[in-house]
Amino acid sequence: MWIAGPVRTLARHHARTPAPVWLYHFTLVPPTQMGGWLGSHHAAEITYVFGNLLDRSRQPAGSPPNPMNVGDWTDVDRRASAAMMDAWTQFAATGNPNGDGLVQWPQFDEADQHLTFGDAFEVDTGLHAAGVELYDAYQCERRRADGS
Repeated sequence: MWIAGPVRTLARHHARTPAPVWLYHFTLVPPTQMGGWLGSHHAAEITYVFGNLLDRSRQPAGSPPNPMNVGDWTDVDRRASAAMMDAWTQFAATGNPNGDGLVQWPQFDEADQHLTFGDAFEVDTGLHAAGVELYDAYQCERRRADGS
């Protein structure tokens, strides 16, 4: 509720402006110490976006591993990282993460679509819908109680 609600509220409001919005859901569990502790956690995608997947077997002996980016990366992880780097680079260059040969990412609008970056790249709808509904109800109740 406290993460998805505000993010989705912001995306819904921003989608009403001329500037487009894209929403994503990252579901991979990084094969890192942090991934082992938290699963697919907040900010886990950052290592993928910047292509900073460091192979555990190439770390110098005795060096402490970075819990976010040192791991036993798979082809799935590398494929997701490449797709995310391509999309973010395309977005930085053009304002749109889509382009020829890239994973097609639907624009967020009233259709409520998002792209899931996981074992596969899938378009889905209703990201964290139950949490968003709870957040919306909480906000409505707050406004009602405040008289706004």
